[in-house]
Amino acid sequence: MGQKGPAGEDALILQVISSFGTVFRMSEPFETTLRVQVLKGGNDITDSFLDSDFRWYRTSSDSHSDALWNNQQQSKGTKELVITQNDVTEKSTFFCELIKET
Repeated sequence: MGQKGPAGEDALILQVISSFGTVFRMSEPFETTLRVQVLKGGNDITDSFLDSDFRWYRTSSDSHSDALWNNQQQSKGTKELVITQNDVTEKSTFFCELIKET
């Protein structure tokens, strides 16, 4: 989960926004862009980070496939990630991690 910072310091909130919803049917082709947004004290500070400051991860019931997908994505730090039905196995959840703070 999150880490506590010094008392009185604004929290960093990282949220992932999907351009085409959050639930998809595997029987139908889809494409959505996941975009990360970082807020501090209610202000959007996403632009103060480089693409390389972010890493994307996927979890599902297929941990082997997740490990392959995650290893592929770790070399591509980015604020936006396009996913399609080819990126999903059964029920998949996508996460973004901020690996460098300002």
